[in-house]
Amino acid sequence: MKLQKARNLLSRLKADALLITSFKNRYYLSGFSGSAGYLLITADRAVLITDGRYTVQAKKEAENFELIDGAETDYSLAMPILKNARSVIFEDDELTVSSWNRLKKTYPDTEFIPGAGDINNLRRAKTQDELKKIKAALSIADATFSHIARFIKRGMTENEVAAEIEHFMRKNGAAKTSFDTICASGAMSALPHHQASGKPLCEGDFLVMDYGCVFEGYCSDITRTVVIGKASSRHREIYETVLKTQLAAEKILRAGLSARDADKAARDIIENAGFGKNFSHSLGHGVGIEIHELPNLSPKSPLTLSHGDVVTIEPGIYIEGFGGVRIEDMAYISENGAEILTSSPKELLEL
Repeated sequence: MKLQKARNLLSRLKADALLITSFKNRYYLSGFSGSAGYLLITADRAVLITDGRYTVQAKKEAENFELIDGAETDYSLAMPILKNARSVIFEDDELTVSSWNRLKKTYPDTEFIPGAGDINNLRRAKTQDELKKIKAALSIADATFSHIARFIKRGMTENEVAAEIEHFMRKNGAAKTSFDTICASGAMSALPHHQASGKPLCEGDFLVMDYGCVFEGYCSDITRTVVIGKASSRHREIYETVLKTQLAAEKILRAGLSARDADKAARDIIENAGFGKNFSHSLGHGVGIEIHELPNLSPKSPLTLSHGDVVTIEPGIYIEGFGGVRIEDMAYISENGAEILTSSPKELLEL
């Protein structure tokens, strides 16, 4: 089915071949998880070119592809497939200048058509098998939150919490983390992408934990915010505003809704509560093989939600010098609405 989607793209764009050089799309279309190689797909051939380190692995993982053993930097190996190709679609957001120069030198008479957007869009609608893997990755992330809420103690450092999150996920089936784990406490929680540090957790700190893992090639992404010690009225006001916003956004998501309108619905609630300037990022993004995929739920997004999208819903409020709150779930989009895939509790925890 995935190969057919690629061939449908060739037909639509009236091209002779598809050149895939990125890991994300190489893995999606072939199943090959090695770190080196490229794919060539035509109307009647599907070829994986990789080197001897991965020959056995490639035979097992990319069963629907012919295998050519050689260096990923050697485009002349594709000559048997591309010698008669007049036009080739390639990933213009992935190819380096040096690779581009080698490619054009090897095939001077071939038209190379930039097609990164069209190629990435092949991955957007998730199959039931992909959804199953995403749910498994989220199940690990949910179990991690349950564990970490019992593990956290005042005086621990952000680094200790981040390390325990990552250790627990690996111990429970994750291949790796989806991204660098964010543990941000106190004033640092006002930085949406703060790197965990040696800062200790103190009474009255917000603690934002944003993390995820990879299971069988697919990512999870979750954020939960807790308070160390007793929550003040200010903590509760900020937290409840974010939670209200997040629940409202989840309720309206459905296929056919513009990504821009989804973001606006959430942003309006935060603005009406007086925190508009403190919501500094978009409402969410797609997740799959990569942690950031289409569609983006942002004020400038031209996209409309479609059946099969898997997206995050993660509004936040960040107040410099005090702290911040973000709450994030993942959802599967259909015509009937959004299936919320994350199951971790969202009431404010005082730890």
